[in-house]
Amino acid sequence: MRGLNGQSLINTDGLSGTNSRNSQMSEKTWLQTGPMADELGISVRSIHHWRTSDQTPWQEGRHYKRRTPADKSPWIWDSELTVKAWEVAKGGAA
Repeated sequence: MRGLNGQSLINTDGLSGTNSRNSQMSEKTWLQTGPMADELGISVRSIHHWRTSDQTPWQEGRHYKRRTPADKSPWIWDSELTVKAWEVAKGGAA
């Protein structure tokens, strides 16, 4: 599944297809770290820095999570919530 700018999108609602009304209402757009960094206009290294910082604008479980329970699983990001939190942290209105 591809979104704007060709980034990889991950559907986490467990439903396939877009014909289901429930699917459209509950579907969230989760991006992998690279495309999320691109959306924020920062580098992958910077997004990882801010994720682990004491002053991070993001909360694990709300803005980002592991794709699977494995420790080495890649991080995925809720694109809408992550961008809003980033804008607020930068001093802009979300």
